[in-house]
Amino acid sequence: MLAYSVKEFRKRIQMAQIVWSQYLRPPAKAASFNFKSDLFPKFPKDILVKALDINHTTVELPEGITRRTLSRAGILLAYVCRDSLEVLKPFIAQDPFSVGLYSAIESGPVDFQAAQIMNKSDKSFSEGYRENVNPKMYFHSMPSLPAAHLSIYLGIQGRVAAFTDSVSGGRMAILQAERDLNSGQIQAALVCGAFSHENPFVVLREHQRCEQGQILCEGAAAVILVPDSEKSILSGSAQSTDAERFGNCQDFFELEMCKTENMSRAK
Repeated sequence: MLAYSVKEFRKRIQMAQIVWSQYLRPPAKAASFNFKSDLFPKFPKDILVKALDINHTTVELPEGITRRTLSRAGILLAYVCRDSLEVLKPFIAQDPFSVGLYSAIESGPVDFQAAQIMNKSDKSFSEGYRENVNPKMYFHSMPSLPAAHLSIYLGIQGRVAAFTDSVSGGRMAILQAERDLNSGQIQAALVCGAFSHENPFVVLREHQRCEQGQILCEGAAAVILVPDSEKSILSGSAQSTDAERFGNCQDFFELEMCKTENMSRAK
């Protein structure tokens, strides 16, 4: 975990500029509801959530990205980045190694249903595993796979990294992108993240980090950063809303608020 606060984090982002951004969040008027898991009926009843109204089994994805190998969070990540290609094209055409991709996403879900079946079975673990575990779930659990899919689709040949820290993954992705921009290793960075309710244990863990009354929301975000040695639109003093939290994507929504605040000041 990084040792500095969100306020200090904002101060460190001083040498990069957002030239494109896309955010997926539940509408403000969307109703919250109590999270339930059919697999775990004794789960806490007081977890308030909002889900994205996106069917991950049918939503249109960029060409060449294989849906069946991705978790819901991975699909949300691909979906939020779908329009970034037009902005990245000039950089990639000039030098595909000058563009990096930095993603914040947790490891995908465990095959809980198969685990329950195996737990009730008299068969050995190896027999139960062969009969019940969905082989596709292995791909769902790989946090680097969505970033790999995206880099191939976009033609990015620079640094490709996945940050899986559940607390600071988004922050780490943004800061690493800024470091690489400042050092001249890259000229543009696609930084993205996604959080879903797919894994009930992740929901429970993130709920425990929520302040009293906060709603745990699904969300996804993507920004394109370029170097800016004179001025940053990322620095600011905006505070995250007390009403909602977005798991490991929280820092992306902090940046959105900073950008909005700075644009308002400039008018």
